[in-house]
Amino acid sequence: MPRKSAAALSVAPITGPRRIQPPNDLPEPCRAVWRELVDSLPPDRFHKSDRPLLVLYCRALYQADLAFEALEQYGAADGDSVSPWLRVADSSAKQAATLATKLRLCPQSRLDRKVAGPAARGGEAAPRPWESEEPLR
Repeated sequence: MPRKSAAALSVAPITGPRRIQPPNDLPEPCRAVWRELVDSLPPDRFHKSDRPLLVLYCRALYQADLAFEALEQYGAADGDSVSPWLRVADSSAKQAATLATKLRLCPQSRLDRKVAGPAARGGEAAPRPWESEEPLR
């Protein structure tokens, strides 16, 4: 094995967290949803234990897209009967929303409640009595 030069030893290799990869058996449209989601967040955001929920989330989003496309193409009703795509779209959208909450992808899970409350009220929180410099009466 050849010796490494001092210059080669003085450079630290760049290593960091790797992005979680989709399972090989996931269909390509779902893999595209996976890549878009995972690439939009920091590399250490998801762990291997999140994989099953991510798979379900990607499938639900893809299934909802298919159902909504079918509804746009064929309509929600045909005479007296309701399109079965309506039920698929509804259940897929609900499942995706639930999984997004579990995976902490919703806007509410990105907010800190201690910061969001005062910001929503238009300013900083009122000082607590023991933090105020005014004498108590």
